This record gives sequence, C-alpha cells and structure tokens, in this order.
Amino acid sequence: MKADVRNIAAIDLGSQTFRMAVAECHHSHIAVRASILENVRLGQGLSETGRLSDAAITRGLDALDKFMRILKDMAAEDGTPMDRISIWAGGTAALRRAKNSAVFIEKASELGIDIEILSARKEAETAAHGVLYTLRQDSGRVSASETGHHPENRQVAILDVGGGSTEISICDSEGMKDWISMDIGAVRLTEAFIPDPSSPLEPGALDAMTDHIDQVLESSLSEIFHSSRCQCLAGSGGTVTTAAAMELAMTHYDPARLRGLMLTQQSFDNWIKRLCSMTNSQKRIISGLEPARSDIIIAGMVTVRRVMEKMGCPALVISDGGLLLGLLIHAIKKECTSYVESSCSGGLYV
Repeated sequence: MKADVRNIAAIDLGSQTFRMAVAECHHSHIAVRASILENVRLGQGLSETGRLSDAAITRGLDALDKFMRILKDMAAEDGTPMDRISIWAGGTAALRRAKNSAVFIEKASELGIDIEILSARKEAETAAHGVLYTLRQDSGRVSASETGHHPENRQVAILDVGGGSTEISICDSEGMKDWISMDIGAVRLTEAFIPDPSSPLEPGALDAMTDHIDQVLESSLSEIFHSSRCQCLAGSGGTVTTAAAMELAMTHYDPARLRGLMLTQQSFDNWIKRLCSMTNSQKRIISGLEPARSDIIIAGMVTVRRVMEKMGCPALVISDGGLLLGLLIHAIKKECTSYVESSCSGGLYV
C-alpha cells in the first residue's frame, strides 16, 4: 500500500445500533471501503435502572470486537500496520445517561477503541453536518409519495430520532444555528408504552404514547422552533431511513436510492396504521424493515409524524447522512491534509 494512503474509521455508538464506516484517503480521492451496522440495544433497560445492563455491555463489546477484527483484516490485506488506520468513536445518549458508562469505555479502550462521549449539542451539530452534505449533493429527487419543499440553500430543520433521544437542529447552508435534544427515543418510548411488542398495538397504548410525545414537543419546541420558518424538514437516522426503505420495498439497503426521497405525513399515517395491526413476526418480514428494528419502529415513526405535525411540515426529505457521516467527514478533515470538500459531498455513502 502506498505511504500516502490513509484509512479513517468512524464509529457511531448509538443507543440502538453501532455503525462503522471506513474511508480510504489518497491525495484528493476519498472512497468508502466498508460500512457495517450491528444492532446492539446498548440502551435497553436504561430508563428503568439508569445503568447499562451486563447483557447490553457484552453485546456492545462484541460489536466493537467485530469492528476491530474487520480493521485488522483490512490492515493485513493492505500490508500495513494498524497505526495507519485512525479510529474515531462517538458515544451518544445511552453513554451520556448511564451511571456505569466508564465500565464500557474502559473495556472498549482495551480493545483499541477510545470513545468520546459526545455532548447532546456536539451530537446534533455533527449529525447536522453529515445531513447537510447529503442535501447539498441532492438536487431535487422525485418523491416516492409526493413532492415537498427541497432544501437547496434554504433554512432547514434536521430531525434525528435515535433509540434514547431525539434531536432537532435548525441549519442554513453554513451549518447549525440552533438545536434541541429531547429525552424521547424509539427504544425508550417502546419500553414505556409498548410492553408487549410481539402483539398488535392496542389503541390506548398508541394514544398514550402520542400524548406523551406531544407534551414533550409542546414544551420543548415552543420557544425555539415555532418561529423558525423552516422551508424544509430533513430526517436522518434509523427510523427515517427504515421508513424510506419500507416505502420503496427495498430488499437490500441502498443509501443512494434513499438520499433525497420525500415522505409525506400521509405515508407515515398509512404505515403506522398498518404496523399497529400487526404482530412482531408479521412486521419482521416487511421488505425494508430490518428485523432487529421491528419492535421499535412504531415508536420511532410516531415520533417523526408528531414532529411533522407540530412543525407544520407536510413532507420530510430523507437523508442517509447523519452522525456517522458527520463523524467520518470530521475525521477526514483532521487526518487527511489532502481533504477536498467536493470529493466528500459527491459520493460518500455510509
């Protein structure tokens, strides 16, 4: 391998999933070599105990061990030492909230992965950076549902529904201008309002969850976002990309097909109604719905739908970017002196 080639690994340690993307930097050329997702449920049970469970820690460390084995295989294939691979790992809501986060971080360090626990603001800012790259590249894709406002250089609200928290950022073409983080996420809401995800959801449970989400949104959005006048609402993260993959009946995940897709309020309404009537076994065979996400998808989609309602946005533009892409671009800027912005915005799919 040439000495001027460097590999950058970015790792997003979410409350639901761990994701890793590896990019190769060579002069002004930047290309993604690998993109891996592991469903970990690091935040499972955290709301009740305030701690990461032993089982969640084990699942998380197993995923990180797998990531390291992939990186070591890459280094061996290239004939280079591991120190030619820079690893940037960012922890999110579960690691911010857990009283025993230090245990997980110490064990991850023993594997060779040093974790930075991102503040809620830094998480939102980094995710917004990743989303803005995808929106700049996209230039008016045709909607699978109906055409909505397209961002281009307008003010954009970016929504990211995670497993443990939900962030909304207000951005323009230069970056994030304002943000808010709320303690509602797909895993937390499922644990609180859907005690038996294996069965069809009872109307009372859906109503209770919707009321709770509305209360949080009303108190959180009132001062900052009701006057934001955003022309576009963009969504990133597993909930919205899964919704888009379901809309397209996607059998194999293809971020290039999702980038710039528009989904309407009606589309979310249709899916929520359908999903609520299904058992988890029935949901697990829907094309585009990852089986490991089937039990929490209703909570995630209801959150997205209520945000669309509260912010008066008839449609949501899908971004395959977000925190992982934001982390990767940040790492490339830091590690590669040959960084060229246009090469990133034009073709990094993670």
